[in-house]
Amino acid sequence: MKGVYIHIPFCEHLCIYCDFVKERAKPEKMARYVDALLHEIACQIETRQVIDTVYIGGGTPSYLNLILLEKLLMRLQEAIDLKALKEFTIECNPQDINDDLLKLLKRYYVNRISLGIQTFNDSALKLLNRKHTSDTAKNALAMIEKHNFTRVSVDFIFNLPYQTMHDVMTDLKTVITLNIPHISYYSLIVEENTRLFYQLKQGFITQGDNDTEAEMYAQIIDTLTTNGYEHYEISNFAKPNHRSIHNQIYWKDHDYYGFGAGSHGKLNQQRYYNYQSVKQYIEKTLMHGSGLQTTYPYEPVRDYLLMGLRMLEGIDLSVFKTRFGTDIFTLYPKLHECIVQGLVLVENNHLKFTPKGLFFGNDVFALF
Repeated sequence: MKGVYIHIPFCEHLCIYCDFVKERAKPEKMARYVDALLHEIACQIETRQVIDTVYIGGGTPSYLNLILLEKLLMRLQEAIDLKALKEFTIECNPQDINDDLLKLLKRYYVNRISLGIQTFNDSALKLLNRKHTSDTAKNALAMIEKHNFTRVSVDFIFNLPYQTMHDVMTDLKTVITLNIPHISYYSLIVEENTRLFYQLKQGFITQGDNDTEAEMYAQIIDTLTTNGYEHYEISNFAKPNHRSIHNQIYWKDHDYYGFGAGSHGKLNQQRYYNYQSVKQYIEKTLMHGSGLQTTYPYEPVRDYLLMGLRMLEGIDLSVFKTRFGTDIFTLYPKLHECIVQGLVLVENNHLKFTPKGLFFGNDVFALF
């Protein structure tokens, strides 16, 4: 399979925890960025090339005004047969959802919306500098359903500052009641150079410890799997037939284009990424047809294991041996120790995490 990722680095407001490539920008800069993005796509992708998935992420793609967004979708349709895509996802914020946006997305064959809700707790949303409320999120989901989008994913975060187990359970009950088909549930990672990092470091706010995080994660897994969700990747849960097709391109080590500032891609045994500076990306792309900053070596075995083990079905040992011509335990004998420690197991000829291993995955990933 082959995918396309397109990065839109603009936001109306900057959340205190986010370290993705993003910025607030004037309309003129956003328009110039879309021009650069379209130039990069035209230069890098062959017209009507067979593509399986497209994912427009950010930042906040839904923050683009409808004229710019349609310009992007229209030109994208010239390069890719959008109607033939297995999946076409766009990230949206709840406050951006309206009839005009949803009609536009339908017109260009977007068939999956990823909604950044994070929590239904209004106090927590305010602390994170999110600009929607619980009611805004619920109304957005209802409007998405009204427009017959059946493939919907929501992003949630746990172990937020001051969050209790009761808060997590309240979020889970709401998600289950709303019958949302796909949930990405991430533990809050405190990244340096974010406002959250400095607030925690200076003691202005507090966050739960590792034990609290583990208890919340265990409760999330138990509650969602009990209610019909398949826990198919470390942070992802899906109703039947609602797994993310695009993200599986990453996890199964297939090729994908990365377009836009800070985007990563993998093509022909080579990984690459674009300039993170939006200004530099625009200048380089309009001049050279690419905002490529550098390539870096693709390490097939390491990448295959790091990504493949994220999926709960694990690594097929026979496929691994056929693909790389060697046994995984010959390459990484310390995996035997991980089995003894109860972090991984071999089941049906697949190497996979145990329930305990899901909490200590980094100890296993460090081997690679």
